[in-house]
Amino acid sequence: MYVQLKATDHIERYTREEGFSHALEKAHLDIWLGEPMPVIVVLFDAQNEVAYWVYLQAYFEQKDISLPSNQKTFTIYFDQNNLVSKDAVRKWQNYKSRVLAQINEGITHYA
Repeated sequence: MYVQLKATDHIERYTREEGFSHALEKAHLDIWLGEPMPVIVVLFDAQNEVAYWVYLQAYFEQKDISLPSNQKTFTIYFDQNNLVSKDAVRKWQNYKSRVLAQINEGITHYA
């Protein structure tokens, strides 16, 4: 499992109606989406010491998103209810266990 941290002192720049957005470089997304192990992207609000997360591969699979080849960045959205916590870390460990159990059968990412 991999965790990619994005931090900000100005969360208001990323605030949307039901959460937060953050643009990621397509070159990084191409690598992370090809990774068999779960990639968790964390947006850390340094001023309030709160962090939000997205299981990247599941996000793209559930929304049936294909990256356009002509874009340099792609914006993902963080649900304000997906707070980093001990429960979240247990979920991440469960995601990793599920992937490892599927390794010989083909991997499906789901949350």
